[in-house]
Amino acid sequence: RIDLRIDAYLPQDYVQQEKLRVEIYKRIAMVVDEETRMNIEDELIDRFGDIPEPVENLIRIAQLRGITRRLGVTHLTLRPDGLHLKLSQQNMPDPGALFTAVTATDNRLKFAVGRTPELVFQQPRLTPNVALELFIPVITALLRNLEKLLMEKAAAEEAEKA
Repeated sequence: RIDLRIDAYLPQDYVQQEKLRVEIYKRIAMVVDEETRMNIEDELIDRFGDIPEPVENLIRIAQLRGITRRLGVTHLTLRPDGLHLKLSQQNMPDPGALFTAVTATDNRLKFAVGRTPELVFQQPRLTPNVALELFIPVITALLRNLEKLLMEKAAAEEAEKA
């Protein structure tokens, strides 16, 4: 769940046919990275013209959801001190690798102490639009760093077995 308090929808005057709007919502929900985001944006521009802000927001939120899901994030909330990401203990990647990746990615990323594991992107007074603009590259880099660490760890374990 992503709670940014931002308009994110397909306006009826942008995509007039309801059946087509539903289809596009489904396609947007499948955006998981920069490449799929660019593909859907190019397609929308070709078919319907310039993308209105609520549609752009919808696409960027879908991209953010796709990335955070792979990190085990269950809830992302914008607060006065920054973005708070609650992590699922069952779906969270290797905690040690995640800590190392967080440390190597951006000094604004910190772990918060509490009942539920939480990662905080410390950037006070973010607007929802700026939060999306700033955070998507950071969380993408975090995922890349984590995946690299996990591949290295798997390779090292495989080499030990041999």
